[in-house]
Amino acid sequence: MSVSTVRTNKYSRRGLWGAIVAVIASLTMTSLGIWQLQRADDKHQRLTQIEQRQQRAPLSIYDLPKNLDQVEDYPLTISGNWQKEYIFLLDNRINNGRVGYEVLIPMEMDMRFVLVNLGWINAPKSRNDLPDINVQELPMTIQGTLYLPRRNPAITETANSTDTWPMRIQQVDIALMSRFFGSPLAPFVVLADPDESSKFVREWTPVVMSPQKHLGYAIQWFALAAACIIVTAVAIRKGIRSNDIK
Repeated sequence: MSVSTVRTNKYSRRGLWGAIVAVIASLTMTSLGIWQLQRADDKHQRLTQIEQRQQRAPLSIYDLPKNLDQVEDYPLTISGNWQKEYIFLLDNRINNGRVGYEVLIPMEMDMRFVLVNLGWINAPKSRNDLPDINVQELPMTIQGTLYLPRRNPAITETANSTDTWPMRIQQVDIALMSRFFGSPLAPFVVLADPDESSKFVREWTPVVMSPQKHLGYAIQWFALAAACIIVTAVAIRKGIRSNDIK
């Protein structure tokens, strides 16, 4: 076997493996781009749903269906007695670059307990300190939006039964918070409507990443997939020419 034949076979194997790797990488990046497009569509549908449902008349807690997915993002009006000694502080909430907490307090209505998210409050400089929260003048009627919290399985660190009140928590886990509270809590949270007179900041963002950002990521993945194919094709072509010259 001649030297040129050996070189040709060696190059052919390298070219084949390079092409296989390029195809796999391109397919992976294309799949990620398609996934980002799907996420953009999901976010667009959610924003459209929120806009449509926010235009409806406020619901009463007594009119809620069993399937709460049907009324998520609906306006809701509740009245009752605040359980002011039981304050949950949702940790690591960011507002305009500042770290703070979201304040959640149960409200009692005919032996039903509903968590109300009153909004964001700034955290003290020291991690050992908790914010000074005055909830003595809370209104007995609250208007807000019905929100279904999603538990993040990646978050394992949270409060425990030995913690004192106010209690710092890492996520809204209704089942766990019900145990700490001592009574079952409704499986949803009321996000209190913005109020200029309130000391709590209420800038709710139900969709953290916009559809436009997902679309931008999709374009980047598709561009990378195309670049991978082009670079590989050019490299193979140059290799073939170089081998022919030899």
